[in-house]
Amino acid sequence: GGPAQSPSPSPTQKQTQQPASGSCSNPSCFSPPCAAMLLGDVGCTTVSGVETSAHELLNAGDTIASNAHIYGPFEAGFTSKQDSIIKNWGCTDPSIVYDADGGKDIGIAERAVAYKCSIEFPRTQGSTYFGVVGPCGGHTSDYHFHRAFKCLYQEQGGHSTKVGVVGQWNMYGKWED
Repeated sequence: GGPAQSPSPSPTQKQTQQPASGSCSNPSCFSPPCAAMLLGDVGCTTVSGVETSAHELLNAGDTIASNAHIYGPFEAGFTSKQDSIIKNWGCTDPSIVYDADGGKDIGIAERAVAYKCSIEFPRTQGSTYFGVVGPCGGHTSDYHFHRAFKCLYQEQGGHSTKVGVVGQWNMYGKWED
């Protein structure tokens, strides 16, 4: 995924909610311990959040609906299908970052794009965030998280709230006093 092409909404623009495009279904673990997959669905969020910057299809202030997919920490790869997204990141020749096999951690994938395209990546310009995933940690029209979940919990109090369920285990934000 890539950054939003539209600026953040003005006070008169309608705020939108990113729909949960595909139904989120938690994987089952019938004989624990079970490893979470590194690619694809591993769980579902239990709370909604508000995006802080424009990224891909979302504007700053848009709601990310609860029951969004939680994917593993690896990206599925980049091909010519993502050319417009890659160009929007600032990479003049998208083919130099093609990786049809994927399987790279999001942070490593972002560093590879930065190096190969000679750009600062991820970065924020004005109210738009340019990165494989947005500041909240997710991307695409079938919004799914890979990391961070920053917009799903407050960094205050004794402990973060529950933000999702992975298998039969609850997942919480990173905040702990």
